[in-house]
Amino acid sequence: MPRKKADGVAGLVEEEHIELPDMKLVDLFACFCMMGSIIGDDPEREAELAYDRAFAMIDERRRRL
Repeated sequence: MPRKKADGVAGLVEEEHIELPDMKLVDLFACFCMMGSIIGDDPEREAELAYDRAFAMIDERRRRL
């Protein structure tokens, strides 16, 4: 019989963690840049643009800190 999920905050916490040790801030920014976009006919180009924007975000972050 399946266990009942915990109530409250405990019910929101996943039991299993997935670690991404190689993920960098630029990868996270690129992911944000891709959110909401629809992959068209050229996903490689869209990924390239996302990383271009992500590196621009990193540069701007450095400038402002």
